Amino acid sequence: MSRVSVPASPPTHWVGSRRWAMCIGSVLLLFLLANIGVFLPRWQWQGDLSQLKKSLSAIRCNGNCSRLMRVEPSNQDMNNVSSAVWGRNKDGRGHSGGGSTKESTDNFRLLLEDFLRQRNIRSIVDAGCGDWEWTQFVDWRPVEEYIGVDVVPSVIARNQELYGSHNRTFHARSILEKDNLPPADLLMCKDVLQHLPTPMVHKFIASHLTAHDGRYKYKYALLTNDRCKVRRLHIRCVDNRDLGKPGGYRQVNLALPPFSLPALDFYRWPGGGHSEKFAMLMDFSRE
Repeated sequence: MSRVSVPASPPTHWVGSRRWAMCIGSVLLLFLLANIGVFLPRWQWQGDLSQLKKSLSAIRCNGNCSRLMRVEPSNQDMNNVSSAVWGRNKDGRGHSGGGSTKESTDNFRLLLEDFLRQRNIRSIVDAGCGDWEWTQFVDWRPVEEYIGVDVVPSVIARNQELYGSHNRTFHARSILEKDNLPPADLLMCKDVLQHLPTPMVHKFIASHLTAHDGRYKYKYALLTNDRCKVRRLHIRCVDNRDLGKPGGYRQVNLALPPFSLPALDFYRWPGGGHSEKFAMLMDFSRE
């Protein structure tokens, strides 16, 4: 039987194929590294603390959150997070994120002002009012009473000092408890619920968007969050995925399960990444 000689080095076509494979593998690796944000949930890769801009608005529930949160943050945790979040952003332009700048809210503010006049809104409760970075530019003249609520005392104190008046007040409270938000013509909640776990969102809905003793607290509710604008096989963008605890981020569409609110489309505008900003309107005036 003749022996088959084994070449001392791989054939030339083997070497060429291996080089091609290495080139293709390198290209794929560079693509994955450049697009890692597409394959991971946004809260895992985005390091900008400004994404937490209003997540604090419902963390403190006065000791009644044991059924809603897996781990209830301590007062020290609250102080640490609020101190980290409520500082100047990288441009030195304010405390909140990109979605709360004057420029990014120009069209929304104009629509809001038209809504206030057309619906004869005289009183507003702003749940998760934040630092008033964009809100200060709204023409509130038709409104006779504005009440801003947020959980961070230092932010509320600053708001009251800079923007407070006889008919514009700010209060440090949780937005989840029914008695913490008074009745008004309009309940406004912008970019808050997207930072809260599903049980907390349900509690907010039960406290403020559900009839009690056959009556609603508000004539209208204007709810703004991010929601998915694309649904492709390679993009992990899913509305209403749950958060383990407050302070993360997810896209929220309150018209879809598990919330299924009977809300109307009010306005949408471009958001960041694979999201769009979306404002929903609930009309209780006819109930």
